[in-house]
Amino acid sequence: MRATEVRAKLEPELMELEGVVGVSHLNDQERIVVYVESPEHAGAVPRSLAGVPVEVRVAGRIVALPWLRAEPPSSPSQLKRERVHPLSIHALAASRTDRWRPLIGGISIAHPRVTAGTLGVVTLDGKILSNTHVLAPHWEGAKVGDPVLQPGPYDGGEPDDAVGRLERFVELRDGVKVDAAVASAEALALPMAVLEAPPVVGWVEPAAGMPVSKSGRTCGVSSGRVVDVEATIRVAYPHGDVTLREQVVVEPAIGLPGDSGSLVTSGGAAVGLLFAGSDLVTVANRVDNVVEALGVNLGLRLPRWEPPNALGLVGGLAAPALCLGVVAAGESKRYVF
Repeated sequence: MRATEVRAKLEPELMELEGVVGVSHLNDQERIVVYVESPEHAGAVPRSLAGVPVEVRVAGRIVALPWLRAEPPSSPSQLKRERVHPLSIHALAASRTDRWRPLIGGISIAHPRVTAGTLGVVTLDGKILSNTHVLAPHWEGAKVGDPVLQPGPYDGGEPDDAVGRLERFVELRDGVKVDAAVASAEALALPMAVLEAPPVVGWVEPAAGMPVSKSGRTCGVSSGRVVDVEATIRVAYPHGDVTLREQVVVEPAIGLPGDSGSLVTSGGAAVGLLFAGSDLVTVANRVDNVVEALGVNLGLRLPRWEPPNALGLVGGLAAPALCLGVVAAGESKRYVF
């Protein structure tokens, strides 16, 4: 049997094993991939399944990445941020948690019942794109029409910092493909612009080996490489675990709490929407699934990415830029049985 067939048949059983957080497959190598929380859990995974080799990758416990502290360090009035224009000289020394007008990707944003996350990008059709768990915490009673604050509440956002209204979101439940939501942009915005990153020129389907970057609220710009584009991943949310399908896995970890909602890009093309991770990996929704689920306009669909040739003349490379505080050695540990 092929790896895809074996995975389809046995994935539910694998996901029930203690310490297993994800399952995928490698078509080019006819191999099943199993993600586990720690090396101690690797021993419970079979060496092969129906004659197909199994590769175990230690990925850590995968959690959603909003800012996790429940209370800001001081009152919102004390945190009230100065207004920053992205194109002004003041932007060079400004914080991503300041009040940015016009809006731009890579800055603090959130629903009033969330601490803080990241505004991924303002789309060509004038929508604020981020995660469901950043803009639409439906387990807390969030509903269409609710305000979206920039900066997020943890960063001093108050009712008069509303920059839009929640329009659409994907409810988080087992089997969904995206943790994504959009709000109307009711403040002046710079569409397809992301702080400290090239303009977004369209979108492309992710591919294994692709160099990627993100620009987020907490650790700014960081880079890694795609190692998986078809993973089923169990993610810990404030309201409980949710298993998502067809996820992108990036190594090393390029996100910290508060970076949820960041747009993941490669060479100016949108690739995914960051929403979860661990100390070892970052997990993002495929951009094609985000576009399909929400109907947002991220520009043209660009030609499929091709890996570099032997001389390194095609595709390009990205030097990893780790988030400060992320424990990562460059790749998750791998065990091939």
